[in-house]
Amino acid sequence: MFETAVTAADTAEMRKARGAFFTPEPIARYVTDWAVRASGDTKLGFLEARRRHRQWADAL
Repeated sequence: MFETAVTAADTAEMRKARGAFFTPEPIARYVTDWAVRASGDTKLGFLEARRRHRQWADAL
């Protein structure tokens, strides 16, 4: 009940004023379909790959 009242009071204009940004659902679906191609892939896998690359570069 509380969550519904808070959600109702939090308008798109208020979220925008706070700097919130939401990717439109069709674009988010397209990017996810592109990034997640195998059952072992995850939506955050690219972040893990970037972390490993950065560790490797920092070690040079």
